Amino acid sequence: MQINQPQFLKTFHPLKIFLALTIGLGVALVLSFKDYKPGAFDALNFTSLSVVFLILALFCMAARDVGYMIRIKVLSDNKLTWLQAFRIIMLWEFTSAVTPSAVGGTSIAVLFVTKEGISVGRSTSIVLF
Repeated sequence: MQINQPQFLKTFHPLKIFLALTIGLGVALVLSFKDYKPGAFDALNFTSLSVVFLILALFCMAARDVGYMIRIKVLSDNKLTWLQAFRIIMLWEFTSAVTPSAVGGTSIAVLFVTKEGISVGRSTSIVLF
């Protein structure tokens, strides 16, 4: 099924994206405030060491994603650019987070790699490897 680019982009109108984000955040806020108990966060102690470990966690996540980018770039015989590898990995991580584990990010990742110009068979072997 071929979809021309302008028609495809019309389905992702910024107003629709803003509306979906607003509804999602609104529901999350309502559910959070509904179950909030005063004093629930009093036991937490935020210190400078907390900041160090948060920065360390962000660095580890970035290092993991860079490793994934290197892996996908090497497995594709450098046919993917760094930007394409970054885009694939970020979309892969997002779909892994929001889809049920039965669907998972792996099956969708094949689609992402295929959309970047790699054949379906090679995309499958890259993702499964």
